Amino acid sequence: QIGFDPLTTGRTRIDGPTLMNWPREISFVPSNHPTPLADLYVSWDKDNLYVAIHSQDFIDENLYENKRMPDSERSKFRVKVDAMKEIEFRFGGFADGDRRKPRQATINNPLIKFGIRDELRTTAILKIPARELGIKMLTAGSTFKISGDVTTHSGGEQTTWDSSITLVK
Repeated sequence: QIGFDPLTTGRTRIDGPTLMNWPREISFVPSNHPTPLADLYVSWDKDNLYVAIHSQDFIDENLYENKRMPDSERSKFRVKVDAMKEIEFRFGGFADGDRRKPRQATINNPLIKFGIRDELRTTAILKIPARELGIKMLTAGSTFKISGDVTTHSGGEQTTWDSSITLVK
């Protein structure tokens, strides 16, 4: 069962993403993998469903031609909630080989907003409007099917999820 995020603002943050104040015990979604490389969390308010990953993926771009990983080999997070079109979110790597500037993450749905902290460990939070789920407003007791996966750079490792979640206050 997934709970509302009790931040001091009363809303789930995606600006400067952190899971520090999330109710992790009730928002954690177990993976199908015995040793997952990423954790999945879901939280909500009446207008949005928030889907977060916390992942590890250590990349040495010096091993790539021109010291830059091709976009096709960047880490990938895919998620689908109910009948909504699958969201694909790519992250990882550095801008122009500068380790102080993470490369811009990309997403295949411009209506989905996101925040990301992309370092050695990546925290990404997707903000999915209720209308994208085909409803006007989220309420306690609503149940959704959530499935997805995180694949590390170059397809090296994968963690998957396939669960039913129920929103609670």
